[in-house]
Amino acid sequence: MWRPTLFAAFAVWLTFSSLVAAQVTLDPTLCYTLSTNGTQYLDSTNSVLAIQSHPNRTELEGGTDKGVRFHFPLGENGWVVCEAHDEHYVGTTIVNPTEWATEDSLGSTVALATIQISASGEQVYLQSGPRRQMSSTAGVGTAEFDWDIQEINCLLS
Repeated sequence: MWRPTLFAAFAVWLTFSSLVAAQVTLDPTLCYTLSTNGTQYLDSTNSVLAIQSHPNRTELEGGTDKGVRFHFPLGENGWVVCEAHDEHYVGTTIVNPTEWATEDSLGSTVALATIQISASGEQVYLQSGPRRQMSSTAGVGTAEFDWDIQEINCLLS
């Protein structure tokens, strides 16, 4: 009689443990990639964020592309920094935003992006104010788009 109860309790514990393990934690000392569909990465190209295809994750990790590496010095709800422009932040213009730039500063007239953990706890999204989200095409949209996030080695110290 006690065995079914023990097995049920163990199954509940395993389910809960796997859910907890999948939750995103943003470490301010680490770098991350933001991607969709497995090979489509957010990448800084000429100081503007765009989608670039990187089909080989191992090559990406071993390469020198700083534009795909992001860090979040304040953690969740904090600024977004692209490693290619390490002293600047990701943001949009305030009036009629059309693209996400990676060379914004705290004193400029832009809406700086913040990193948010999605409701699932397994993905993240970027926003720069209400109804100003990063879309699946790296454009400025009005709906939240959840990005896959993975740790990657930082190239800067």
